[in-house]
Amino acid sequence: MTERQRTLTPPVHLTDPYGGGLDATPAADCDVCTALVKQRDDARGRQDYAGAAIASTEIARHPHKQRGRTT
Repeated sequence: MTERQRTLTPPVHLTDPYGGGLDATPAADCDVCTALVKQRDDARGRQDYAGAAIASTEIARHPHKQRGRTT
């Protein structure tokens, strides 16, 4: 008698649904990024991790001129 397999093979790897990661780095001296960091920190303080992730995504996607290109 063989034992039934109880795990997924291979393991499932999910992508970040918010695309920016939870610790996106804000651009220095950017008022928009500064406000978003405050929103992220406030959300984390309330244990609103979805709100914190959304703020991080906005930080990551906020366009800035760096090294001659928009990132």
